[in-house]
Amino acid sequence: MAAKYLLLSAALASSSAWANEWVSVGEQVPTAPVAKPVQANQPVTASAPQASNQSDLLTELLMQVEQMQQEIAYLRSQVETQQRQMSALQQSSQQRYLDLDRRVSSLMQQPVEALAPVPSVSSSPSSPATVAPTVSAAEAYKQAMALVRDKQFAQAREAFAAFTTQYPNDELVANAWYWAGEVALVQGEQQAALDLFKQVIDKHPQHGKAADASYKYAVTLHKLGRTDEAKQWLQRVISTYAGKAEATVQLARSYLNTL
Repeated sequence: MAAKYLLLSAALASSSAWANEWVSVGEQVPTAPVAKPVQANQPVTASAPQASNQSDLLTELLMQVEQMQQEIAYLRSQVETQQRQMSALQQSSQQRYLDLDRRVSSLMQQPVEALAPVPSVSSSPSSPATVAPTVSAAEAYKQAMALVRDKQFAQAREAFAAFTTQYPNDELVANAWYWAGEVALVQGEQQAALDLFKQVIDKHPQHGKAADASYKYAVTLHKLGRTDEAKQWLQRVISTYAGKAEATVQLARSYLNTL
């Protein structure tokens, strides 16, 4: 009897354990939540405050660029205006120089009518005109130029020669050499003019008249038929005095174009 009871109890226990392994039909088995996969190329969006700051910075930079462009345009217009003014001044200066040169040449070539004799000038053409020792260099030069205006060219050359001898260190001595050369050209003595202009070039290369003397030296070479030398000297004038004596440089360029 006891043995039957033990067999029955063991059978019931085994049946209960087997039943726990089965799930009834329709019953849902609880499962753990499944994590979503992370997208590798998915962009990370900035927050709203960061996007706003970047937009403000870009706007400010664009405004600065636009302001700089306006300033550059203004400066460019100022430079162009100054360049036009410089060009106009150079042309005006060149025109005045040409007008003066033409007037001087015209006056020196006009015939002299009823000139009064100059008592202080020696009648001997070979002896230089004498200047009183008490006369200043400026006054002596003024008297020589007065002779040029009166078309007393022989006496003027003598006066200039006397000036260069008596006042060799005066600042006007280069002017005296130059105008003596101009007078020699009017007299038709081209070789003498060449030598006189060369005095200015060699002895006073830094003087204001050096550019004019160099130009007239080239012109005189051309009149003597030495065209190749004249071209070389005109080119020398252009290269040496560019930016220093623009009116003379323009004359040299114009004359060179005619050769």
